[in-house]
Amino acid sequence: DGSSLKRRHSTMWCRTSSPISVPGAGQQPLVRRTSGSRKRSKIGLLSDILSECPQNVDEIDRAHLHPDVEDVQAVGSWPQVYGASQTRVPVTKQDALRCAKVTALGLPVLTESHYPQIKKLVAEAGRYYGVSQACLTVADHKYNYPKFIWVPDLAKRVAFRKIPSCAVQMARFVEGADGKAFIKGAALKCLPGGSLCVNRGSTPCNLAIALGLPVVIPDARKDPLAGETPGDVMSVFPFYASVPIFSMDGLVVCSLCIYDKTARPKFSDDNLAMLEALADRIARHIQMLEMPVPASIVTDAPGGAGVADEVTVVFTDVEGSTSLWEASPEAMHQALELHDEAIRRLVAKHHGYEITTEGDAFQLAFHSAFAALGFCLELQTELLQCPWPAAILEHQAACASPDGAWRGLRVRMGLHTGRPSSVSRHDVTGRLSYAGPSVRMAKAIEGACHGGQILASAACFRHVDGLLPQLGSPQVVDLGEHVLKGVGLSEATPGEDGLAAVRLVQLLPKAIAPVYQRGGTAGGAVNHVGRTFPAVGSLRQVSPGFHESPGGETVALAFVMAKTLKDLLDNPSDLADTVAVMYKQCLRGVLRDSSRSGYECQELEGTFMLAFEDLEDAVRFAHALRIALRDTPWPEELRHYGPAFEEAGLQVSFGALSSGYVARCPHVSTGRADYFGTICNRSARITAAAPPGVFLLGGDLPANVDVVPSDLQATTRLTRLGRYTFKGVQESIAVHEICTVSSMGTQNEEQSQDLPVTCLLSGERCSN
Repeated sequence: DGSSLKRRHSTMWCRTSSPISVPGAGQQPLVRRTSGSRKRSKIGLLSDILSECPQNVDEIDRAHLHPDVEDVQAVGSWPQVYGASQTRVPVTKQDALRCAKVTALGLPVLTESHYPQIKKLVAEAGRYYGVSQACLTVADHKYNYPKFIWVPDLAKRVAFRKIPSCAVQMARFVEGADGKAFIKGAALKCLPGGSLCVNRGSTPCNLAIALGLPVVIPDARKDPLAGETPGDVMSVFPFYASVPIFSMDGLVVCSLCIYDKTARPKFSDDNLAMLEALADRIARHIQMLEMPVPASIVTDAPGGAGVADEVTVVFTDVEGSTSLWEASPEAMHQALELHDEAIRRLVAKHHGYEITTEGDAFQLAFHSAFAALGFCLELQTELLQCPWPAAILEHQAACASPDGAWRGLRVRMGLHTGRPSSVSRHDVTGRLSYAGPSVRMAKAIEGACHGGQILASAACFRHVDGLLPQLGSPQVVDLGEHVLKGVGLSEATPGEDGLAAVRLVQLLPKAIAPVYQRGGTAGGAVNHVGRTFPAVGSLRQVSPGFHESPGGETVALAFVMAKTLKDLLDNPSDLADTVAVMYKQCLRGVLRDSSRSGYECQELEGTFMLAFEDLEDAVRFAHALRIALRDTPWPEELRHYGPAFEEAGLQVSFGALSSGYVARCPHVSTGRADYFGTICNRSARITAAAPPGVFLLGGDLPANVDVVPSDLQATTRLTRLGRYTFKGVQESIAVHEICTVSSMGTQNEEQSQDLPVTCLLSGERCSN
């Protein structure tokens, strides 16, 4: 109810005209005020709300009109809101300025992939109020653009997918039996580039934008001006609420809206608290588009003004520039003009900000990792097409390669996402600058990579999880964790060299990426097609990347399955989270400390896929993992959770198989080594057949090689269980159990002989 909302959101955010608290940022701050001082919203009938809209049409300044507007009276006016011909709301000078701001910021073409934070906030509004739809509405002189549309169940819009143009997008915007009539009446369509739009008079968002106040229509069915035409959105949604969102100079650029198919006559001013709070959070992201303030947004964290939001910093530099200048100064001058023009053009395209330049090096800031990586990938491709001077292309540091992967200046790029410690304005240039370990990390990453290479930190790369197709499906290669050295990398030593460990990920446009070895020796690329690079120039590497993964003629693949853990995770609790973390830390620690070649390919819900150079190393790992799990201090609550945990806490099933493989390539989403061939399915089937606590090896073991390490032979042995056939596998596979001293003895050996009959449920025993 309204009182509980008011209690939960007793503080709100609003704008003032004083300078922002971040020095020199030049932005109106967002400061606290109590909900009691909130500016009154407009709640009630459309006719009452419309009577307060501005009418001074004579003050229109044509210089600020939308470039597509020709007839101000016909198009520039608010066109017959809700089909009420007797009510026209003209465009004022303020609205002309507002539309110019909307166009300058590129708001009509905002995309979900570029601004996932806004998408989450819009979705939060929809879920919180339990409405049929939520969206961000942008309006210029001609159209309303519904952005970041959220609906509770997209599957219900199947009927509208038959609409030829952008059917799914339209289905997300329209509900109800009269949806097709609305599409026709409101001229719902998609513009070139995919922006969904409707006639400006088809939605009530115009009211919040015109008044600069929250607008609520609890029940449009009671209003004579609502629903008179099929193009009126209120004919579909009788309940509507909207909160305007302001630019830094006080212009309304969009509004956060919620719609519902059910009227809400008791919705009051107090119920708007959460919607206004979310709108102000969205305003921070919108205001980041108004350069030069890409990250100088004061946070709403408890305790007052905080530091800036996360920002992705990119450092670039030209490899071999000194030798190129020495060889041909005139040609290098021309080349740098092409280089600088390409960078600045693409920075603007991806909504970035140029912080500073030093020679041929750029420092850039972006609102999101997606935008930063999009810039880097597109720049690497565009640099190949630049009309470089002939003298540049004749130089060894910029010559073209036969496969087309290299041509012209070779620019290295390092990226990191984090919160800068401070944002300030340069006294001379007036440009904003960022400082802190997160910025220095981006610089250190750039210093570790090579010309033509893009390296991102794991903190940066995780922000594009699931978005790689929108980036053109670049090749991703995980390079492992490295220790980098650089000035200011540690908070404790801001002016001195510090050390920091970071996992590095390489990204390359698909067109210039190498095709990795199909079986055989490690690390190579077929015919060396595509860009390949030397090892990263770090202080040291502390965990293996793709290039260090096992890659000989044969490899031992193993799966570790925590089958009982899934029972815990199916019922989320603090216990489940704690046990999952302890288990993963235990396994990764054993892999790091007890194996000479162990490599984690992937992990999903406690199931690990691992690779080893040979079965001997796999056995060593299995032995150490069994002991580590036994000695882990599992929570006492776990042992009382069920019979499966009473004796030994969490137990796992292990299965490994050694053979050749068809291909070893970087995984398309993670960049970790991914193996292809029958070995994958076979080792997974063997593991799935093992009950918790049982460790198995598959395949006929070599007669002249003992796969049990010599230092473990006194405590570990292999027991042959027989040959088995598994689902989807044509031939039978020999299966052996890895037994320790604690599981040996006459009685246990007899149990082992019976084990396959009772426990290898997915395998059928065919011989000894």
